[in-house]
Amino acid sequence: MSSVRKTNFTSNVKRPLDGTEWVSIQNTPETNPTPTGTLTQDIANLVAQTPVEVNAQTGTTYTLALGDAGKIVDLNNASAITLTVPPYTDVDFEIGTLIGIVQSGAGAVTVAAGSGVTINSLSSALGLSGQYGVATLRKTAANTWHLFGGIQ
Repeated sequence: MSSVRKTNFTSNVKRPLDGTEWVSIQNTPETNPTPTGTLTQDIANLVAQTPVEVNAQTGTTYTLALGDAGKIVDLNNASAITLTVPPYTDVDFEIGTLIGIVQSGAGAVTVAAGSGVTINSLSSALGLSGQYGVATLRKTAANTWHLFGGIQ
């Protein structure tokens, strides 16, 4: 009958497993994950990028820019805020791009589709659920995005 021994591992350090065998542990995190086409893996890749950069916005309108890809757009205002998703002819995000959205302030955040853009979401909801609500946009085609998370 085999026994289980707990061993603490540290990156790039060799540790004995049973007194005679050695294992080299390598810590090589992926630094720039690319979209895989599967939502679960894309979200896992985005979460694995630690820390995620934040684009803090305090105005009442903001249009996504190419630099927002893979980041979190933090919207903070006491008044209502409109976040616009531009058409690919204005900003050509790669298909599979993920953009996090956070409503930090009391002002309601609404996601608006730019000219020719379609935003698909549960029950066609385009608003974040409230202060501290979080949602994600994922580009699925040239001018098509999915909005999911804390939306209403």
